[in-house]
Amino acid sequence: LNPFTVCSCVAMNINVVAQVPVCASLYCVISSYSVLGMLFLSLAIHFQGYPAVLMFPYLILIRKMDERVGLFKTALFCCCPLIFGYGLLKVAQNMTSDLSTYDLVYYGFVRMLNVPDLRPNLGVWWYFFLEIFDRFRDFFVFVFHMHPFVLMVPLILQFGHRPLLLANMLLCMFSVFKPYPDFSDVAFAFSMLSLHPMILEKVEHLALFGAGIIIPSCLLPLMWHMWLVTGTGNANFYFFQALILQLFLVQLLTHVIRASLQADRNILSWKARKKDE
Repeated sequence: LNPFTVCSCVAMNINVVAQVPVCASLYCVISSYSVLGMLFLSLAIHFQGYPAVLMFPYLILIRKMDERVGLFKTALFCCCPLIFGYGLLKVAQNMTSDLSTYDLVYYGFVRMLNVPDLRPNLGVWWYFFLEIFDRFRDFFVFVFHMHPFVLMVPLILQFGHRPLLLANMLLCMFSVFKPYPDFSDVAFAFSMLSLHPMILEKVEHLALFGAGIIIPSCLLPLMWHMWLVTGTGNANFYFFQALILQLFLVQLLTHVIRASLQADRNILSWKARKKDE
């Protein structure tokens, strides 16, 4: 059992529910239920927004499983989340008659992009934007939001031939770099890496990464209590633990990418030897 998953369930984190449509969409796409997978992906986007990046590996996976899918069908699959998303907005609007469509879009997506809530969490955004001058805020909000999207481009180019692994890497990356990460995001995204046991076997220093993730996770509540309850600490105590946790998560993801590249090189060298024989 993943301790992060257990802690999220004990804390009754509602974000656990938001992970269900992501799992359902991935299962449906792998099982060739493409339209149903896009429906669940639309629901996941409606909850958080960031699962929209899964559109790229899903389209690659759909075309890889069915070579008859042309550009026209691909464009239709791209439109499916927009159509389903609009329908979900209308259903939500009917359920909450006091809010307009603009209000639902604002509170669901735009407000998250503005990063108005600076309460401490597992990320580093809150500390940075507490310290920064207001005149630089808009620029750095844009930079922080664009950072994972810039990293996404080389991943798509390098691992486009392995769409399932690409989807897992994108989930891990956005679970770390999103404005309001929590334990359920980390538990869900990095647990998905168990779908690739051959790659995890090639990852070095797994025990070190495990200790580097568990120790800051255990110290975070203690530092929060020292800072906000007893007053014997300050914000730096909590921030340093969150920073160390993110550092080890990023390093783990980096080593997974390195192991994946090594596995691809081994496959290419094996094919070259078989061809020479």
